[in-house]
Amino acid sequence: MDVSVTFIAVGLLKSMCPAWRASGGRLRAKGAEGQRLDDACRQLGLPMELISMFVINGEVQSGAYVLKPDDEVKCIALVGGG
Repeated sequence: MDVSVTFIAVGLLKSMCPAWRASGGRLRAKGAEGQRLDDACRQLGLPMELISMFVINGEVQSGAYVLKPDDEVKCIALVGGG
């Protein structure tokens, strides 16, 4: 069984990290389960100051959420305008 956490970059975040561009905005992170979400995102090189929301398995969560096997994490970028 291949246990991992899937991270999906939404919006501007997709273009921020080379690995994410190459993968179409989806990364599978083995060994991320059991980590805090914000720590796992930093390890992946995500610019935390640009993330406005995390949606895990369809529910909004904070960076303190502890990742579970097979979680699907959408990292949503800040949206500017005015």
